[in-house]
Amino acid sequence: KVITEHQQVLDKLYEKNKKLSVKLKKLKRLRHKADYHPSKHVTIKDVADSIDIMTDIFQNLKKR
Repeated sequence: KVITEHQQVLDKLYEKNKKLSVKLKKLKRLRHKADYHPSKHVTIKDVADSIDIMTDIFQNLKKR
């Protein structure tokens, strides 16, 4: 099985910070929903959750 660069990032982040890894996986699922399932509408909550998750990840990574 080929391990993508995206998966390598998730794996490395999981080693360093499991909580952030889980958040990044959720962000990936939301992006996948938006990109590949147009019949499933992206809600305002999805957008707000994505921004909150992204902000949290960036803030935590800046601390390192």
